[in-house]
Amino acid sequence: MPKKIEATPEPPKSNTLDEDCLRRLEDAFSLGCSDTEACCFAGITLQAFQEHLKEHPAFKDRREILKQRPQLLARQTVFKALKEDPQIALEYLDRISGKN
Repeated sequence: MPKKIEATPEPPKSNTLDEDCLRRLEDAFSLGCSDTEACCFAGITLQAFQEHLKEHPAFKDRREILKQRPQLLARQTVFKALKEDPQIALEYLDRISGKN
């Protein structure tokens, strides 16, 4: 008996990503992940993500903000260390004074 061929499900008519997928994208972006890495983490294709950005341009701004989070956390860590370690404070002053 020949094998029964099952119908391939149709892709969704809209490129709207579900809440879980969007949360996973945001989680990945907040770790500083690239678009490709975030899509892999969320289990979607880069093309589906790009289509979502076309339909929801505000998410593009959100993505860029989230990608800055690791730098912000690093700055907070340095600032905390400045209060606790005089050597780090001196090194910090040396670095910022060299930028002027």
